[in-house]
Amino acid sequence: SKLMSFHSLSKEKLVEFINANNNSPEASTLRTYLSELPRHPSQIYEMMIGLLVFGILFYLFKWKSNNLKDGVLFYTFFIAYFSLRFLIEFIKEYQTLTSSYLTMGQYLSIPFILVGLVMMIRIYKDKKATA
Repeated sequence: SKLMSFHSLSKEKLVEFINANNNSPEASTLRTYLSELPRHPSQIYEMMIGLLVFGILFYLFKWKSNNLKDGVLFYTFFIAYFSLRFLIEFIKEYQTLTSSYLTMGQYLSIPFILVGLVMMIRIYKDKKATA
């Protein structure tokens, strides 16, 4: 069938074909075929990382809060949640404004991870200086 001729095309070429031939029967068939492919349940994965991060933060708050400096829980959230979200983005449907290897969600997660890491380093350097 004609659909098999699209099998060897890259993702960019498929998108280009669909956009260029938007109203053609082949593009419609290809769109239907692509929409019926199985996908990862990324929403469930995101819920699971939310629960995991909550569990980590709850544990730290409940049993380790006496030993934690101000801000540690907040920046632990930044590091844990956005690092896991960065990983989940690899299996989600591709969403970006540019043609790069990272998705928009990954680009948006990087600053939060960096801020969390920098601030945690700063907090613990200050802790060593005052000790």
